[in-house]
Amino acid sequence: MTDQTKHPEQATKVAMEIFGANKDAWKIGIDEAFLFPTATPILDWDYFRDKEYEFFGGQKVNEVFVPAYNGIEQFAWSPFNSYSFNQLTTAVGQAVEKDTSWPDALDTVQRNVASYASSQGFKVSP
Repeated sequence: MTDQTKHPEQATKVAMEIFGANKDAWKIGIDEAFLFPTATPILDWDYFRDKEYEFFGGQKVNEVFVPAYNGIEQFAWSPFNSYSFNQLTTAVGQAVEKDTSWPDALDTVQRNVASYASSQGFKVSP
């Protein structure tokens, strides 16, 4: 837990419960924050699987989302994923606002990310 909280013991307990398999904690997360769990007991829980979401027109979307989630094979984020995401977000914003063209925006992202990766010691291929 970070030192930003005034209640580290309580914050730790909440984090442990919401990222674990405590159904009472997850019920709050599912109902109030629309969280998607990664804990298998919660993914398999009838309450979660059968939940109807008003946002999706009352559909039981987790009947589709859970099998889709389970079909994702293992992957790893790049060690500079945050940098790449920030570059892409900035470039897309510029293209949307017509400050740059879409091809130029994406070329800029590629150039900046490749340069950053090289500066971090990664071998970059064109």
